[in-house]
Amino acid sequence: DWSSDVCSSDLDKLSGGGGSDFNPAFDRLDQENYEGCCICFTDGHIAVPAQQLTHIKGTLWVLSKGCDVDPTKGRWGEVIKLCDRK
Repeated sequence: DWSSDVCSSDLDKLSGGGGSDFNPAFDRLDQENYEGCCICFTDGHIAVPAQQLTHIKGTLWVLSKGCDVDPTKGRWGEVIKLCDRK
């Protein structure tokens, strides 16, 4: 069950400050013709390409706790949120 991994204590320490730019990372993946999947940890306040690269199989945006911003505004990729531990 992967959801238990997403809620692990190590991931509880992730936080964001906003303002990152993921475009250089996706540019590099495009240059290398990367055909796999991407898992991106973020607070959602980032710059991203307008659309997913055609040769990437999928992108998972993992939002840090308390964040609710889809970095692509629903245009591409899947979004999950780190859960709050109780």
